[in-house]
Amino acid sequence: MDEILKLIDGYGLPLVLLLGALYALYRFFFFSIHEVKNTFSKHHEKVIRFSSQQDSTSGILMEDTDMGLKFLCYTLEDERRALKVKGETRVPAGIYNITLRTEGGFDNKYSKRFSGIHKGMLWVRDVPNFEYILIHCGNTDEHTSGCLLVGDSQENNIIIKDGFIGKSTNAYKRVYPPIAKALENGEDVTIEYIDLDSNL
Repeated sequence: MDEILKLIDGYGLPLVLLLGALYALYRFFFFSIHEVKNTFSKHHEKVIRFSSQQDSTSGILMEDTDMGLKFLCYTLEDERRALKVKGETRVPAGIYNITLRTEGGFDNKYSKRFSGIHKGMLWVRDVPNFEYILIHCGNTDEHTSGCLLVGDSQENNIIIKDGFIGKSTNAYKRVYPPIAKALENGEDVTIEYIDLDSNL
């Protein structure tokens, strides 16, 4: 308090009030810009599961944007189970972080297959009781062990028990780059698995 009174005596009340107002504005704009930056530095994907059958789960991948949900591609996963069977069970519904995995067999394979765009595998992290859940190419239930397959066409998994998505490479080459770029730019990338199916 004594320091404030000294400032008022030395510079006058109007100048001290002006400096206080300028400091308050600085704090407001600093934290507002920080908040906006955090808002726009988040990349959120949604997997909407709509059909779980004997051996597979069909869904769609959406991007959550400020304009609403944007369709990206179709998805295929293993079936839903009450108890996990290794290599035959989809991941639990929930929100998970995605990071880049730059080691392992898939990374070695994709660094050659997609040499122009590959920065590492899209890795869905910290899934309870699962390891190395990736987003990658594939066509049927046989091509995944809990991972998320992407494609540009889809067959009814009620008719085809293993499920089927086609044009997987096309979808991957379109979906992968913006997510990988966001991760390289230091953005937080999350994926949310939502269960709209009712079959067990």
